[in-house]
Amino acid sequence: MVAAFAAQFESDGKGGYLYRDSERGAAIPVSAIERDAFVATYDRQSRRSLIGLTVVTIAAIVAGVLVGMALHLGTLLQGVAFAVSMVAIVTAIMVMTHRTYGAPRRALAGRASVGVERSRREARDIARARQSWGQILGVFAGFVGSFAAPALRYDALHGWGRLWLLLLAFGVMACGYAAIRKWQIQAG
Repeated sequence: MVAAFAAQFESDGKGGYLYRDSERGAAIPVSAIERDAFVATYDRQSRRSLIGLTVVTIAAIVAGVLVGMALHLGTLLQGVAFAVSMVAIVTAIMVMTHRTYGAPRRALAGRASVGVERSRREARDIARARQSWGQILGVFAGFVGSFAAPALRYDALHGWGRLWLLLLAFGVMACGYAAIRKWQIQAG
C-alpha cells in the first residue's frame, strides 16, 4: 500500500519530486523532505488504521456470534447482521484509506502546478507498466482456481451452473486484456 501511495510522487530530476494526485493530477512540486514526510505519515496512519480495523472486525464477529447465540436468532438474521457489519467495516476502511491517501492533495491545495493533468489512458498505462507479469498470472490462477472448481462441481452446462462459467470467462478475458495491454506498453 505504501508503494502505491509513494508512486504519486515522481522525481523531477533535480532532487525534488512532483506530486500527482492519484498519479493523474497536475504536477505540483514538492521537496524530498516533504515527500518523505507524506510517505512516513501515510505509512504510520495506514498501520494504525489496519490495527484498529482488525480489532474492530474481530470484536464485531465475536459480538455477533455471542448475541446470535444469546438471543437464539435464526441463521437468516445472523447472516443479515454479519453482512451489515461487514459492509460497515468495508465502508470504514474505504473512508480511512481515502482520507489518508488524499492528505497531500489537501496539504498542497494552494500550491501552483508546473505540469498538466494526465489523461486516464496515460495514468492507466503507467500503472500497467508497473504491474508485474507475476501479478497478472496470479490473478489469472486465482480466477481459474476460484471458479473452475464450482463450475465442475455443479453442472456448469445447465441452469445456474452456467453462471460459474460466465464468471470464469470474464476473469480470463480481463486477465488476457491486462496481459495484452502490458505487452503493448512494453513493446512501445
